[in-house]
Amino acid sequence: MEVAPVRVASASLPKPAALGATVDGYSCVGTEVRGTKDRKRVEYFVYSMDSHRDTYEKYGYSLTLVQTGIPPALTARLLATGKIPERGVMMPEHLDPEALMNDFSREGLPIFVEKREVERW
Repeated sequence: MEVAPVRVASASLPKPAALGATVDGYSCVGTEVRGTKDRKRVEYFVYSMDSHRDTYEKYGYSLTLVQTGIPPALTARLLATGKIPERGVMMPEHLDPEALMNDFSREGLPIFVEKREVERW
C-alpha cells in the first residue's frame, strides 16, 4: 500500500465548510499600491477586513468564502450585464475599478482605502 503524506494530513483536517461557525478573529486581505500621480509619489493600501464570526452570523458562510467568492461573482455580473463589453483574457487593471469597488461593499465585502504619506521608497 502506498501512502501519500499530504493525503493523510488533509484527511485529518476539518472540512472548510465546517469551520465557519467556529473561527474567531478578523481577516485582512489587501493590496499595497505604489506609484506616481501628478509627479508625486503616492501609496495606497486597499483592503477588506471583517470579523469571521460576524460574517458567519450574517451570511452563514465563512469570511474566507466571502472574500474569495464576491470578486469573481461581481465580475461575472458585470460581464453578463454588458458593463464589461470586452471578451477574452485581460488583466484586472484593464477594468474600470469604480464598478467593482462600489459593488463590493454593497454585496457584503467592505473595502477600505488608506492613502499613505510617502517620503521615499
